[in-house]
Amino acid sequence: MAGFLMLTTLTRAETDDRRSHRRILAVRDGGNDAAAAAASASVKDGPTGWRAALELRFSARADVNPDVNPDVRPHAPGVSGGDSSPDKRRVRQTVLRHRHVGPLRIQKALYPEGQDCCHAVMIHPPGGIACSDHLCVDVQVEANSHGLILTPAATKWYGAFGSSEQASQTIALDVQGVLEWLPAETIVFDQARVRSLIDMNIGPQGQMFGWDQLIFGRRGCDESFETGMFDQRMQLQFGPERVWIDRMRLCGSDPLFQSPLGFSGCDSCQTAWMVTSASDPVTDDLLDAARQTHPDIAFSRIHPRVLVMRSLASASILRSRFERLWHWVRPRWIRRQPHTPRLWAT
Repeated sequence: MAGFLMLTTLTRAETDDRRSHRRILAVRDGGNDAAAAAASASVKDGPTGWRAALELRFSARADVNPDVNPDVRPHAPGVSGGDSSPDKRRVRQTVLRHRHVGPLRIQKALYPEGQDCCHAVMIHPPGGIACSDHLCVDVQVEANSHGLILTPAATKWYGAFGSSEQASQTIALDVQGVLEWLPAETIVFDQARVRSLIDMNIGPQGQMFGWDQLIFGRRGCDESFETGMFDQRMQLQFGPERVWIDRMRLCGSDPLFQSPLGFSGCDSCQTAWMVTSASDPVTDDLLDAARQTHPDIAFSRIHPRVLVMRSLASASILRSRFERLWHWVRPRWIRRQPHTPRLWAT
């Protein structure tokens, strides 16, 4: 019963976070920067806390294909020549619209694979999240659009240094098209107090590949996660059907960090998930091939459309391991060859 009450309380808090986020963005859209600043200040969590909100919308539109001459009429059947039919004269383009309040924004929208796939680089200039700060990200991927979201650097949850206040983030993903959610790792500093929610709603033809890498402490500085609290919930649903809830609640020096049933002495873990369209479920052949090709990753098909992948290792090993996994999965998942983001080479 206590666990149920705790979940209910978090759900109410998350709802309040989303309402505050939308209110801030609505004021910002009105063009009154002073009002936007006042709205942002009005939802501060404390004397040093702030809220940053970012909303992204990927949508598809047809655009003129510059490689086809629109003045050329289609050839008659049986007559050789180029195809200038209406379908060939237009190409699909994914358009990104975004708005923000606070230090969370899109640095750049890139099209290295062509106009139908938009790579969005999301940045958080302060570089870290301190106690009583809150980040809210809202992503909508409309039908026939394709978005790929990256971050150039790790997310850092700083120590609270004796404060009882929490830092938090709420990430809401509404996917009707194709979304690849590929942020850099998350580092949880000693004494950090964190609450995180990743909420995914996938439509019947929506498809998604995402991952979440967590690093506890900083071994390079001989720092472990000795005190603090990390509370994260990831949930995925198809409309009203909730198919996956992944809850991680760890305290500093938690026995699970050393337990063979937990982290087995590792400081880093990574979870990835692949969601297919309703018409193209995860097959036994794909699951068997994935397990044979990537023996260091555990695969679980928790729903005909959902494949969950997990692994434990050092941070650098996990990063390269899951990048290889993404390269392998992508052509089998959305029939598209991988295009390695340039950020991964930096």
